[in-house]
Amino acid sequence: MFRAVDKSIDAKVTNETDKESIKKDIRILQISASRDIFQKAIHLFLKKWKKYQDFVIYFQKEWVDTLNGWYEGYSDVKYTPSHNNALEATNKVIKDKNTLRERLNLSQFLIVSCDIAKNWSLDRSPSEINRRIFYKEQPIDLQLNTKAYQWLKLNKTTLINESKISKSTDYFVPTFSELNIEEDAINYSNLAWNIFQGYSTINYVTITIVAQIVSLLTI
Repeated sequence: MFRAVDKSIDAKVTNETDKESIKKDIRILQISASRDIFQKAIHLFLKKWKKYQDFVIYFQKEWVDTLNGWYEGYSDVKYTPSHNNALEATNKVIKDKNTLRERLNLSQFLIVSCDIAKNWSLDRSPSEINRRIFYKEQPIDLQLNTKAYQWLKLNKTTLINESKISKSTDYFVPTFSELNIEEDAINYSNLAWNIFQGYSTINYVTITIVAQIVSLLTI
């Protein structure tokens, strides 16, 4: 997405400083945590850069009206990946080890598909000592536990907001080396900003947990 948009920006925006600012704004848009936040932020983004009409028309048509699933909070299902890296990695294995990146006719394709199904099944068979393990949960190793402990020792400030808009509980913690977080982070979740700058300047990490799950955990 970014490659296509950057190419359009370079062609349609004349001022070099504005080019970089627009590219930066789009990358900030990409981390929108929910559909409501994205829809308001995208409206303010288009309003901010309306002087570049050709670009705004292109961006509205291609990346708002047609292909609008490129921001982090797009999925309605919580805890799902916002990318298809795992799928692409599997696709790469098939191309590198099975099809050898060649186009196959139907008969060849069926033979290769059967070989893939057979070999992958054997690789993951419970009877195999060195079988490939299919993880149903994220494994937590010592390194991850150590990083979590070190992060907890920082004693970062946490803000909690019950969002009426997303019907969820939002937890806000400061990013990087910052220890405290401004109350303005809650305004982000409640859409209490009317210019794009108000959206883009908040420095935070947000973790959204469905309110029903939170209530179950506190029983």
